Amino acid sequence: MEIIGCLKIPGSMLALGACDRVKRISKAHPQDIANSPIIKELLEILSENSDSALAASAMAALATVSLHPTGRQRISMEGAIPILVKLPAHDDGDRSVETSKNVDRGAPTPPTRLEQRASRLFAGPGPENGLPTQSLSLIPSSPAPHPLPPTHPPSPTPSPPSAIRLSGSSLATGPSSPPPALCVSPCPLPRLIARGEVAKLNTDRAVGLLMNLAADHANRRAIRDIGGIEALVGLMKLCQADEMMEHCMGALHNAMLTDNKAKGRAVDAGVLGPILQVITLKGVPPDGLVLVRAKLLLSELMRLPNITTALEETAELLGVQL
Repeated sequence: MEIIGCLKIPGSMLALGACDRVKRISKAHPQDIANSPIIKELLEILSENSDSALAASAMAALATVSLHPTGRQRISMEGAIPILVKLPAHDDGDRSVETSKNVDRGAPTPPTRLEQRASRLFAGPGPENGLPTQSLSLIPSSPAPHPLPPTHPPSPTPSPPSAIRLSGSSLATGPSSPPPALCVSPCPLPRLIARGEVAKLNTDRAVGLLMNLAADHANRRAIRDIGGIEALVGLMKLCQADEMMEHCMGALHNAMLTDNKAKGRAVDAGVLGPILQVITLKGVPPDGLVLVRAKLLLSELMRLPNITTALEETAELLGVQL
């Protein structure tokens, strides 16, 4: 009860300290924390202000609890997945239908299949891709920076499904020059993952928490049904070849595991573009975790029918060789 009382004081050091205590206790007694009202209080913090330092501490505590199966089930039952990846309602569907009815005779011819795939590949979240926001270019408008070594030491090959423990430290900072970039456009979307703010620590924490939750089969379907697959792919289109991309790929891999429908959604959202760019990007070490996860994702997607054709078309659009 003392911890819950402290969590109810937003913006205080007591609340931050309570989150840290939850992390420590859940390491030794995960079921006790999972079965307590503390989970609901931590999610309330995320609902009220997901950008705050307190929300970051709350997600770090939830990530520790989610390492245990009981913790994952309880966090999901309390509604964590909609908080992390809920997408806004589409309000432009009627306008698109109305516009199609008023097409004049001088309208351009319908795009070819290759042109449609290019539109999905190089466009970020948008109404046609499952996320209502402005178009995002996968290729930077300015000259791409020179490839650099990774900003953190290589990690060992993960064993699926992935799981991470979020610490209180901030994202790793690289050298003075930026690492190889896949996209540079902003993505002003609501919520944590869907809005695609790659520069914010809380977005990375949300992706890491979602990765842990996706280790359970029931949670994978919930993530897919609420639009989490498209949200993760949209975020991947904005990421550099860094820790955020690693977590996005880990979360997407867990969410797609044994689910061909989720894999198909990822392909339709344009996931092959970021995967191929990471695989063909110079300067990424062969044992780097970002490259390992990219290849792991690709191997899962290769189980889909007709994926070879889609892969060849994507490689042609990007100008890379398979």
